[in-house]
Amino acid sequence: MLRVSREDLGEDVDLLDYLSDSTDVGNNSEEYVNKKCMEIETPLVLSESFSKTFVVAGLPIVKADKYDRFVRAVRTIMNQTLKLRRIEYNENFLLEIPQDENGNTLGFGLLTFENNFQAEAACHALSKAPFDKQTCLITFMFDDIEKILSKDDISTEYLHSLYPPPSLFARDDVRNWLMESRCKENFVIRYQNSTEIYSYDSIQRKPELVYDGERAKEGKRVWTDFSVQWSPMGSYLVTFHRQGVALWSGDNWDKKVRFEHKDVKFIDFSPNEEYLLTWDGSPSDTRYDRAIRIWHVLSGRLLRSFSTPSVSLKGSDNQFFLWSPSGNYLAYCSDKSELFVYESSTMNLIEEPETGRKASLKYALQFFDWSPEEDNLSVWCPERGDTPGRLTLLSIPSRKELAIKNVFNVREASVYWQPKGHYMCLKALVSRKAGKKAKKEYTQLEIFRVKEKNIPVDTIHVEGVTVRYFSWECSNRFAIVVSDDNTHSQSLRFYQVNSTQTDFVTSFNLTNSIDVIQWSPLGSYFVLGGSGGTLTFCQLTSENKFDILQKDEHFMCNLIQWDPTGRYVTTAFQSKIAEGAYKYSTETGYTIWSFQGRQLYNSPLEMFYQFIWRPHPPSLLSLEKQEEIPKKLKDYSKKFDIEDEAIKSERRNAILNKRKKIEDEFNQVLEKIHIWKIQQPEYHEWLLSKETLINSFQWEEQEEVIEVEIETIQELIATDN
Repeated sequence: MLRVSREDLGEDVDLLDYLSDSTDVGNNSEEYVNKKCMEIETPLVLSESFSKTFVVAGLPIVKADKYDRFVRAVRTIMNQTLKLRRIEYNENFLLEIPQDENGNTLGFGLLTFENNFQAEAACHALSKAPFDKQTCLITFMFDDIEKILSKDDISTEYLHSLYPPPSLFARDDVRNWLMESRCKENFVIRYQNSTEIYSYDSIQRKPELVYDGERAKEGKRVWTDFSVQWSPMGSYLVTFHRQGVALWSGDNWDKKVRFEHKDVKFIDFSPNEEYLLTWDGSPSDTRYDRAIRIWHVLSGRLLRSFSTPSVSLKGSDNQFFLWSPSGNYLAYCSDKSELFVYESSTMNLIEEPETGRKASLKYALQFFDWSPEEDNLSVWCPERGDTPGRLTLLSIPSRKELAIKNVFNVREASVYWQPKGHYMCLKALVSRKAGKKAKKEYTQLEIFRVKEKNIPVDTIHVEGVTVRYFSWECSNRFAIVVSDDNTHSQSLRFYQVNSTQTDFVTSFNLTNSIDVIQWSPLGSYFVLGGSGGTLTFCQLTSENKFDILQKDEHFMCNLIQWDPTGRYVTTAFQSKIAEGAYKYSTETGYTIWSFQGRQLYNSPLEMFYQFIWRPHPPSLLSLEKQEEIPKKLKDYSKKFDIEDEAIKSERRNAILNKRKKIEDEFNQVLEKIHIWKIQQPEYHEWLLSKETLINSFQWEEQEEVIEVEIETIQELIATDN
């Protein structure tokens, strides 16, 4: 388009003269017009990319009279294949099958999808797919035609190698470890160049090796180049490599699938283990649009990629995206205070209910977080001018605002969800004037009762102290560590959310500085970790009575981790997997404790990097059944005590039998030596010399009796008068 203003024409030149040949003195008319266009407005550049389209070759050639029926059949077969391979796409894709001048098909078709991600996924899925008993499809992206035609020899094998089909794997053996009769817990450790998986039973005491990457060792390789990580339900172990990550599982720890992404620094599974996020560590200012990649786990295909957002979440340098608890949604926050929520299956933004348009959520937010149980978002918008700080609870995908809480004069804010999603706490540091110049700061806790009607909110003011740490139990109680502003002494306070309000229940003065509170997954028991490695094993009973069960120490401890059942807790001193991180590598190692603080196993390991308990999938029992278990615990414990005693007795007998076997073998050797000895000519002379020597000492035999009182039992015996 050419735009000409009155200033361009001049006083005596009209528009036709301006564009006519007569005004072009000594120049070609077309060149002159193009030059004027470039001066006035940059021309539009036509995009030559067809990233949403790919070619399907290998289709049968049919005549014109069967064309319409053939197109319908092709669409049906394509849809069946894509659904079978779990490809998320819009079924109303554009299908074009070209015809010659006689109306006959040419043996190929063009498929166009909503976006390039759907097109690439479908292209891979249809590669080598059977069309009928005699035909196998060949697929390639339309943009790759020139690259393909430039090859001297275009073979079928070459075309298939361009877009290999996704390698689906069976998940029939990923939960077999849960069927172990003793319900042993699994964990993985990473030290030096070794990665080892163990099972643990408290009766067994010493962990039992399950797998140590022996296949990699046979090939003179290491199982993982960097770290390892479990999936959320313990189905897969992830190993990190320079070219990407790999997932291992099954009875034999086979490689199930790998994801090619160079130098992955962070991964995050969706809670249902259907999707995987990988990040290569690229900073946000590089604008690298493939820094974060979203994968479908079962097929290994790439769903979508993103550049690194500038806003990180949960106080982490690598957590930019957060999965919803159902795994159906993925969200992140932009630097323009927009909240983007995507559907996991399609990687499209969720729709606005009113318009049906796919769009982001407009909030001037600082951070957000998902509820652990439902697809609800808590969004914090900081104070701006006269607008107070606001916490909003949103339902996704409806975008309905379930609750709103305004707080004035907030300097800092953080949100803590109860593990089951029944409650949520907004911890706000409030600053208010206490005179003309002075300011007073205190902590305000807003407790949201998410499961109750209209979501009532309880407010707690914590004044005169600084709240250092906040931690929910899995029930309706939470703990805070506070430090006195004057004496700097620390204390532990407990609160309980009751039917009408949130009440303070008890407190305890701490003699050591506390850095962390780790609650048992089952509640009641918890561990306090202090500076220098001090450990305090505690219990808060159902009657809100605080007990210290055990005090101990793990030098330089930097990890406290409960197993999923709450039976064991591990402390460890871990070194970083990095060059120059060997200053204290000789003190590293881990210790396994009982939930009451009794040391069960200690393993010092030089250059120890990781310890991770294997997570469990959610319980199949209903909430009512789970609540019945503590009530019948005595009945269950009797059964398990009998089983434990039988195992102990069996192992005790096995040890005794082993000792008896060794003793018998030793006695047999002695008997052979004795037979050989008495056959020697000097034997009788030696016996005579021995008897003479003993008699020369004139020893006397004395018998000494030692009595030890083991137990005293008093019994009352009733007699008939």
